[in-house]
Amino acid sequence: MKANQAERFEVHLETETDIDKVRAIALYLVEQVEALRRQIGKLEAEISRLKKAGASSDELEQQLKQTKEQLELLRGEVFEPSSEKTKTAEAGGENKTKDRPGSTPKSKPAAGHGPHPQPDLQREERTHTLDEADRRCPKCGGLLEPIEGQFESSEQIDVHKRTYVVVEEKRQKYGCRCGACVETAPGPLKPIKGGRYSLRFGIDVAVNKYEYHAPLERQARQMRREGLEIQSQTLWDQINAIARINEPLLERFRRYLLDDEPVLGADETRWPILDKRGRNKGGKNWYVWVIGSPRAVLYRIASSRGKAVAEELLDGFEGFLVTDAYAVYISLAKDRAGIVSVFCWAHVRRLFVKAAKFYPEAKEYIELINQMFDLDDQAGHGDDPETLAKRKAIRRMKIRPLVGKLFKMALTCKALDTSALGKAVNYMLNLRKGLVRFLNDPRIPLHNNASEQALRDPVLGRKNHYGSKSERGTEVAALMYTIMENASRNDLKPHDYLLYSTATHLLGGTPLLPHELTPKQLEKEIEALQDYL
Repeated sequence: MKANQAERFEVHLETETDIDKVRAIALYLVEQVEALRRQIGKLEAEISRLKKAGASSDELEQQLKQTKEQLELLRGEVFEPSSEKTKTAEAGGENKTKDRPGSTPKSKPAAGHGPHPQPDLQREERTHTLDEADRRCPKCGGLLEPIEGQFESSEQIDVHKRTYVVVEEKRQKYGCRCGACVETAPGPLKPIKGGRYSLRFGIDVAVNKYEYHAPLERQARQMRREGLEIQSQTLWDQINAIARINEPLLERFRRYLLDDEPVLGADETRWPILDKRGRNKGGKNWYVWVIGSPRAVLYRIASSRGKAVAEELLDGFEGFLVTDAYAVYISLAKDRAGIVSVFCWAHVRRLFVKAAKFYPEAKEYIELINQMFDLDDQAGHGDDPETLAKRKAIRRMKIRPLVGKLFKMALTCKALDTSALGKAVNYMLNLRKGLVRFLNDPRIPLHNNASEQALRDPVLGRKNHYGSKSERGTEVAALMYTIMENASRNDLKPHDYLLYSTATHLLGGTPLLPHELTPKQLEKEIEALQDYL
């Protein structure tokens, strides 16, 4: 396989089932590694010869360093973990693990595995007594009597087996003595009119698939073991029906994000489309796009990663758009006067982490960026006036000098443009205008990690049920992931919100969006719907 062919040869090992394709790319990588090793050997031999002859070998030593760098990077792309978690020692700081940049700070885990309070679990009481034969005193042989009110108590977490029941719904008929009118009491709401499965059943299937990533065939097997004879197609029918009922939510989420949020993040990742036998034949991929804010998020699965999708998804938006340096977003901001590009410091940091293996000076860049993230976290993560004012002050007094130092170092850096350090420096310099915008507006985040994290569930689902087998499957997945993520983002249980939304739609109402509800309000809404469930 030629190098230019390999550049167009895209393979994803977690979903690829074509053994010949996997073998071809593996052979190509081995060939590249061996070629770089041969080149290193030749350069080392030539440098040794020049040194013996008393000639300068500086240029060849630069080439040797860069070739070794290419070899290590080729290995690293396949074998090394994400640069989002690196030891601070590697960045020139203390010997402790550095949290993912921009993540919500977590408290230190307690030592051991102590019990957690379980306020939401049903509680039962069981009393254990001694058998008659054991109620004899070992010294005198007398009968042991119960000591009133005295127990030794402890707790254990138990599980009650899930059961499926056939509920015979008897709807009372009513008639007038005149014989002109007969009325029947309404039955419970169902996703499929006249269907056999309850609304709660269908929602449970949907949440297991899109929140917990359990494929439908796996769910069907589990149900059959528990006594319910069912096929995965029947489960899909329930999900598909629930999705059609909730389709109006998508446009409402979109309008809220585009009209009411001044800052949006955007990102995208691939989404395999499979044939009827569940194979990603020919490596055909669609793409999951996401736009979001701290309160809401919207997914779209499209056949393209091109500009047309971004234009449609962000049509009408005016504000700050936080992204990586993907050319589609840069071009969109140039064409749309109302969109202002903001770039991600986490992406900058990743490039310096790669460079730090070969260039010790890269560690100073990493440490300065780490300090930026730590200082910004001190202001908290809300957008209330007090938090915004605190964040603005921290950025003006403490973070701005760090940013100035970073760019001053970059402008005086002597690294080759083609080296890992040169690429990191040039990336930062080329995006300078969008990287410093956060200094003047406390609403703008330093990074786009929130959008990347929002893609985690689709990526986990992609690995478990391997994408979709039809265009309708992509539409349902985008809607369900949107509902689940919006509920979770606002501290609501996805199952409860989907139940409330579906029932409200079936009754002809308009459900509130997750960011318009509190957990207590959602509980009250579901209580009011009990007669219809």
